[in-house]
Amino acid sequence: QIQKNLRYNVHKNLAECYCASEQLQLSEDHFFKASQVCQENSHHIHIHRAQSTSMMRPSSLPQIDRTDVCLWFSLAGVAAKLKHLHMCRGALEVCHC
Repeated sequence: QIQKNLRYNVHKNLAECYCASEQLQLSEDHFFKASQVCQENSHHIHIHRAQSTSMMRPSSLPQIDRTDVCLWFSLAGVAAKLKHLHMCRGALEVCHC
């Protein structure tokens, strides 16, 4: 559990640093990797990412874990700036309460 928490925090913090320096693709990649660690922890989030289009498919999210709304909102913001609208929508659907 400690290793997963560490991996999650590393990816989330790297994503925030890349976002602050306007390296949005790297930021999105690390937010996405952090979300995959969430998936390992909860077994409730099913995320698919297209290799070339950076998409999250909302229809593949049958069970949703909303434990870290900040992660999903940050991922949505970066995805919107990159015009990865499917990723943005999927992240917002996960964090919607």
